[in-house]
Amino acid sequence: MPRPGANKQAGKSQIRFARIQGLPVCFGVCPFKRPVNFWETGLVYACGQVERSGWGDCAGLRGRTGNAGRQMHLILHIGPPKTGSTSIQRALWQNGPGLEAAGCFHFKARKPAEWALQFLYSGHCESLPAVLRRYFDTVAEARMWSEGCWQLFRAQVDELRPDVVIVSSEHFANLAEPEAFLARIMRGFDRVSVFAYARDPVALYVSELAELIRGGRRFEDLPQVHRARYTVMENLRRFEQVVGADALVVRRYDDPDQGRCDVVRDFFAAVSDRTGCVLPDPGRSEDGARPANRSLCGAATAWLLTLNEVQDIQGAEGAVYRGLMRDRDRVISALSWSPGLSRLPPLTMTDPVLDAVLRWQADDTLRWLNAHHLAVPMRRAAAPETGLAPGRLRARLRDWIMGHITPEAMQAVARAQSKSRQIRSGEPAASQPGAKGAQVEAAPLAGHAL
Repeated sequence: MPRPGANKQAGKSQIRFARIQGLPVCFGVCPFKRPVNFWETGLVYACGQVERSGWGDCAGLRGRTGNAGRQMHLILHIGPPKTGSTSIQRALWQNGPGLEAAGCFHFKARKPAEWALQFLYSGHCESLPAVLRRYFDTVAEARMWSEGCWQLFRAQVDELRPDVVIVSSEHFANLAEPEAFLARIMRGFDRVSVFAYARDPVALYVSELAELIRGGRRFEDLPQVHRARYTVMENLRRFEQVVGADALVVRRYDDPDQGRCDVVRDFFAAVSDRTGCVLPDPGRSEDGARPANRSLCGAATAWLLTLNEVQDIQGAEGAVYRGLMRDRDRVISALSWSPGLSRLPPLTMTDPVLDAVLRWQADDTLRWLNAHHLAVPMRRAAAPETGLAPGRLRARLRDWIMGHITPEAMQAVARAQSKSRQIRSGEPAASQPGAKGAQVEAAPLAGHAL
């Protein structure tokens, strides 16, 4: 059978689907300059080897009797970002057989899985978000892939008809068109529950800041404190208007006494209570100790910000962008696994003025969450002092970030990069702890100003 891109029609793109062993398979027409590699991005070539697709055969669900008459409950986990979504998704993937035994189906796509069903309703019409630029060159390619994932999702649900279907993406919360998205995904389900986690606004801002710096943002492009928006209430209310208040479940991500909660166990237990299905115990999640996305210490994050000022990552396109990001990933891997840096504290808000401004700007949302959804309320703040001009806040933000850099930290950064250059050049170097035997290499930093 032909692979995607084998047949081209000028100015016209289509996807055709065949069925092989009960699964829809993409094998059709692609007018792009290079064939879209659906195997890498989530769909299956029409070659008959369905077991290679990564979707699994769902034997625990296929073996059940009376599937046609079963009612189905959709659990839609919408994040938002930086609230343990990756840990939840990893646990759902790892506990697949146990979920199937409980009558639960978790829809999973290959990377970038969190965008599989979301992208068509994300509002990205002219440009691709950074993560998708690693997989696609154009918005049209990404839309074709996302539509294929929708087709596969619907075919699997219609065939299996499980008691519970779980779909998770941290990006659902920020959809540009949640009404259209919900209308499509709720079709055919007898009941829908929307799960979301709320995180302290200051901790969320710091975490988002670190992620943006890690992705290559310069200081001038970072969200400034006086413009920071805590959009939890705004986003959740749009879902609430469609599914109803009773169908919206909001859990707290932060434990006020212990920091992060074990978000994976909390999610599995909450879904079990909500659906009546006894989900397996996922065990203690990594989120209790460290996030699934290994974070950098505050000093390494501040050092990366200085590197961003001399690298034009956001302005790069196509293969150039992917090459820059691969080199950058090597640098970040070396920093994240460095023993000297792992002992240093993460990026943490220590400026009381910035803390007060962030909490005051989120006050309406905090009052709404505390009144309607959270058993343990989040801390609010009084109005900050007057006369805090944007320029002063900007200077405080810069000083707070760069204050994480110390002589000890810079020595650890230098050691990590030296070891990485040795690995890259083939010289003997000790393995990085926790890297599962894989040697992590980093891009040489010669010529980069700090």
